[in-house]
This record gives sequence, structure tokens and C-alpha cells, in this order.
Amino acid sequence: MDVQAFHAKLRAEGRYETRNIPGGALRRLALRTDTGYYAEVVWSVLSASVSCTLGRYDDRRWATTSFGALQRIEAAGSRVEISGYDNLLRAGGPAVVVGNHMSMLETFVLPTILLAARPVAFVVKESLVRYPLFGRVLRTVGCVQVGRRNPRDDFEAVMKGGEEMLKAGRIVVVFPQSTRSREVLPEQFNTIGVKLARRAGVPVVPLALKTDFQGLGSLVKDFGAVDRGKEVRFSFGPRLLPQDNPRAIHEACVGFIATTVGGWSARAT
Repeated sequence: MDVQAFHAKLRAEGRYETRNIPGGALRRLALRTDTGYYAEVVWSVLSASVSCTLGRYDDRRWATTSFGALQRIEAAGSRVEISGYDNLLRAGGPAVVVGNHMSMLETFVLPTILLAARPVAFVVKESLVRYPLFGRVLRTVGCVQVGRRNPRDDFEAVMKGGEEMLKAGRIVVVFPQSTRSREVLPEQFNTIGVKLARRAGVPVVPLALKTDFQGLGSLVKDFGAVDRGKEVRFSFGPRLLPQDNPRAIHEACVGFIATTVGGWSARAT
């Protein structure tokens, strides 16, 4: 399957799950080691950064790079499941996707999933944009930056930058937790995504995700141990309309995420 077939499947069926393991035997063998897995991650980011430098990186290439990350997970021995995609398509235009944040993995895989619907922009920490190689990719594809030092400044940055992205027809992805976590604790979720959607007059689409296949590292947070026994899951919830009560939207959004992730964890034990 190539990225065009993957996008067509998502739009037609509203879901995706791993059926076949991509890649040859030697590649799969290499990806069964953490060193081999992260070596391919770094090579992928390096290639994308070079394309950015040459002025050749666009949404099509971003979708292809991101789809490669999805296939890397499959070739390494895990399964990927995407459900509820029709909820995103029912938004019928730009929307704010509000999701939990578990690892760096969703930043690599979500672009190709969302680009099957429309262009996308992420709200990201300013420090990510300064990363070697990866920061150049983020600057090229476009993102909304927050410093995480002054809440007032961050709020204004998201309201202004996010609204501009939404008016340009993009999906804006917000991770409203203070930090990446394997647990979903409702009190850690702020309401900035709901406020942005209300200001721009677009729906909120909740996103529950489970990406602890790629763990958090002790020395370098983005490079933790890879647990090939864990499946990677993305589930989109029903759209929430901006004219509804903001508190009710926030509670419905966080409730969907907590219930869905909790259900996955219960089945895994």
C-alpha cells in the first residue's frame, strides 16, 4: 500500500488497521532492534530536512514521510489501528483536533492521517522548532509555536496563529496537556483548544491516541525503548460544535479521550 491508497481507504472506510507487514526481511530484522529503529527515524528526518533546504518539501512529501513512519511501526512488529475517521470528515472543513499527548510518535504519524482530509498545522513547543533537522521541517510545513513560559503569551499565540491557520482551511492539532504522559488525567487538560475553536467558529474533534510503543527516554526524552508488543491506536470522536457550551465541549472531549484510552489499557492487561 502506498500513501495514496492509504488516504483513499481512510476517506472511503473511515478506518485502517494493519493487515500486511511492509518491507523486506532484512529491514524488518533491523527494525526489531531499537538502534535500527531510531537509525531509520533519524535518516527519515534528515532526508526531509534536506528536501526543505532545497525548497522541495510540501504537504505531499510530508504525507509520504509520515506514512513511512506508520509503515516503520508495522515493519518493527507492531500493529496500527485508526478508527472514527468519518467523524473528522463530518467536520466538513477546518477543525480543531484536541488529543492526548503520549510520545513523540504521534507528531510523526498524525500528519499523513490528517492530510487525507485537508492541510494540517500543529501547536508545538517553541523548543521543537529549534531542534536540529526536525525543526526545519516544522518551520517549512507551518506550525503555531508556544514558549511554555508565559501562559498569557501562549494563549495569544494560539488564538492568533491558530485562527489564521483555520481561516486558511487547515486542521489545527492541539495537545492541551502540560507534558507527555501515558495516563489520561482530566485535570491536566487545559481548555485552549475549545477556546480556539469557539473563536474561529469551527468544530472540535476529540482524538484519543495510544503511542507508548515508542517510550520516553531517561536521557533523551524523545528516544525511549521501543515496546513492539504494544499496538499504536488513534480514534477520532464525534465532532463538537462551537456554539455549544464551552465547558460541556471540554468535558465531552476529555471524557471521550479518557474513556477510549482507558478501554484500550483495560483490554491490554
